[in-house]
Amino acid sequence: LNYSDGVTSNIQTQIDDVNTAITRVGFAAKDSNSSVTASAYSTASFNVEIEDTNSAWDGTTFTVPAGEGGMYEIFGHATFNNVADGNIAIVGVEINSSLPDGGLLGRGTAGASGIGGYGGALRLDLSAGDTVEMVVFCENNTTLYNAVGQEGYCTFSAYKMI
Repeated sequence: LNYSDGVTSNIQTQIDDVNTAITRVGFAAKDSNSSVTASAYSTASFNVEIEDTNSAWDGTTFTVPAGEGGMYEIFGHATFNNVADGNIAIVGVEINSSLPDGGLLGRGTAGASGIGGYGGALRLDLSAGDTVEMVVFCENNTTLYNAVGQEGYCTFSAYKMI
């Protein structure tokens, strides 16, 4: 680019401004061995923080406030140690301690007692400071399966879309 003329210089300044403004906002966590009480939503706890771009992840409440307002892509997956035959298991996202319409990430019914994994992704419009947490539900008492180091079993992330 020719920086000596005003037009090219102005375009480069605008490109530089956009590149500066693009910052990754979000978090990711993995590994959970949470207890799940029968027929009650519980916050999933996570043992490992993978990334937290604005140091907002609370490792004691397992919640994170949205650092900035905007559209976020949220992903969550939980593997239940035991879903009894015919029982329902659910993975969802609560915003400000409330399950919003469309806040379910995954739902399933066991065809036989055993390990069951459910999850998915969704996009939610969050305001700065909205608190986000992954919740789990099962019709029977169980725990989440923790295969240490393997993100696919239990994981939770939310990133602002650009």
